[in-house]
Order: sequence, then C-alpha cells, then structure tokens
Amino acid sequence: MFDYTADQARYMRDTKLKDQFGRLWHCTVDKKTGQPTGCPNPIGWVDPLNTPNSYLTVPHWEDGSARTDEVLVDFEGWIADVEQNNTHWDMAITVMGEKKFPLASSEDRDGWAENPHLTKEAGPKPFPSRETLIQAKNGDRKLLGLDKDVRTGATNPIDMTYQEFVAENRRDEFDKTRTMVAIGVLWKEHKDNLKEDELRREGKIEIAELDEVEV
Repeated sequence: MFDYTADQARYMRDTKLKDQFGRLWHCTVDKKTGQPTGCPNPIGWVDPLNTPNSYLTVPHWEDGSARTDEVLVDFEGWIADVEQNNTHWDMAITVMGEKKFPLASSEDRDGWAENPHLTKEAGPKPFPSRETLIQAKNGDRKLLGLDKDVRTGATNPIDMTYQEFVAENRRDEFDKTRTMVAIGVLWKEHKDNLKEDELRREGKIEIAELDEVEV
C-alpha cells in the first residue's frame, strides 16, 4: 500500500514564516522550492483579506536557495489580478444590462453595478477591491489583522496597562512562556503602533500612493 504520509514528508515540511508586516504564518512548504503549499494559517492573528495562497511567495538568497524564515505577500500581483477581474465583472454587468434594459438612461446605467437582477447573474463584485489592497499594502493595521488582540478581541487596547499586557502575552502562540525581555519588545511595538495610529487619525501621517511606497 502506498504510504502517502511518508511520501509527503519526503518532499514537504511544516514551518513558521514571518511576512513583511511581522505576521506569522504556519505553512507546509516544498522542500525543494521553499514555496508554500496548501493553505497557510495565520498564527496569533486573523486575516480579514483571506489572502490566497497564490499571493504568498518565499524570497530567495543570492545563490537561489529559498529563505526558510520569511514569506512575502505579493500585493502587486494581487492588485493586478483584481483590476483584471473587476474589468471582466464590469463588462459582464454592462453586457447583461444592455440586454435587459436596452433603453436605460445614462443615470440608470451608472446604477447597474448595484442592480440586484444584474449582480445576481454576474455574481458578487470581486473582493477585496484595488483600493482596499493598496491600503493593506501601505500598512493599514485593521486590514492586515493587526488591530486586535487575538486573545481578548479588544481593538487597539489603548488602556491596557503594562501589567495587563504582561499577563495577556506571558505565553506565545505555541503556549510557551515568553521571557520578560521578549515581552518588553512586544510592549514597545504595541506602544509604537498605538502612537502611529494616533498620528494617522490626526492626519499627521498620510497613506502614500501605491507607486510611492514600497513596504
């Protein structure tokens, strides 16, 4: 009998990878290419965008070998595909609209994207949108799933004291005890993130355009 598990272990391995935003992913990767296979799972956070596996890529060293600790979200490729999908969806809406409502006015045509009869046939508009992905690429913490404490569900727990933070983060995502030094690093990142969010709300930090900021 063919031992699928043994064969899988020969070519694949489980690992933990960090993306460009510091988020951890549990992945099964191809031992030869280092590319994630299957469906990577977020570790310690929830992914609002449901990032498809096809847009997670593993960078390589100069000698061509895959890195074993890092994964990148290919927002450029994702945005390009979304733009193409949106174009096809808009065309489908227009074709069906002209067929169902040949005498529609220009004003009526502008509302076709919200017409339930047309969207039922064309399907839901592709999600996420280009604008949403640009915001995520530029560091929007809510869209990146970084605005909540996964254990408490609190959004940006601004009022959390250091003692509460220590109690909440005493153990890591693998239920192993963190050192106080490690917790201190997390606390600093937590405060820096809150400060950045506050500056953004006050308009002192602007979201850059896609072609101006490389994350």
